[in-house]
Amino acid sequence: MGDITTDFVKATNKIYAKVATILTTLQIIGNDVKLIREQSVKDAREPHPDTDTTKSQDQPQVPDRAPHTAKGAQSSGNENNSKSDSDSGFQRFIKRWKKSLRKPVVQLEIAALIGLVLYTCETRRTNNLTKKAVANAQENFVKDQAPYMWTTPQQPTITINEPFRWDIHYSNYGRSPALNVRRCVRAAYGPKGFAFLASMKEPSLDDKECADAQRMPFASVSVTPPGFPGYSTSQATDPLTQHDIDSITNTEAGAYVWGIIGYEDASGHSYESVFCSFRFKSGAIGDCPKYNYIRQTK
Repeated sequence: MGDITTDFVKATNKIYAKVATILTTLQIIGNDVKLIREQSVKDAREPHPDTDTTKSQDQPQVPDRAPHTAKGAQSSGNENNSKSDSDSGFQRFIKRWKKSLRKPVVQLEIAALIGLVLYTCETRRTNNLTKKAVANAQENFVKDQAPYMWTTPQQPTITINEPFRWDIHYSNYGRSPALNVRRCVRAAYGPKGFAFLASMKEPSLDDKECADAQRMPFASVSVTPPGFPGYSTSQATDPLTQHDIDSITNTEAGAYVWGIIGYEDASGHSYESVFCSFRFKSGAIGDCPKYNYIRQTK
């Protein structure tokens, strides 16, 4: 694909050079026409020596009483002659040009010029389409080979006198390793249920809690190859009481877990996998109404 684009560029440059040469030739012709016209005007304005001498000898002496009238008439006549000679010179050039157009060689040259212009336009359009196709192919290749991280929430650990804990399993479902993998997982429980989910903020690695966790000594930045399983846990600090357990088991969405995984690919593109799940009273795990997506951020 790259060789095709290079050939199109070389061909286009050659075409541009030929068109530039033709335009330069046309400009030179235009300048010659301008010089011819100006010379015709100049020759028409300059009186011929023989003509003036003859006229001065043949014409009778004009009385002094009408010098201004004779001068005005002569000036008007010179202007008319100059204009007539200029027009005739330009008309002669037009006639010669029209006569040249009847020649087969000139017609072939004009047809070749028109064809060259059309070919240049078509080549440029094809070149643009080729560049667009190459860009789309590269973009599709990146998408096809990109890492895609996703999670599988497990059942939360709900045991009296033990801290509440929710384990998250995740894996790379893409075709390339996920680099610079960072995780932030949070879990909570309580009687608010779906009301808490509705007021939940979108997970972000820039949240204070997530940022503080990334600065902890045990925080890690890892690499996840395709198909490689990973684990993350969110655990409360206080042990559960029987009241806490009853609140979790008797409330729809009595416990919830949410988080974000940030990672990159080998090309430098950045991605975020955002997830959110909750526990039904029956013990089943459901997805939250929002905050479940994978997006490219860079």
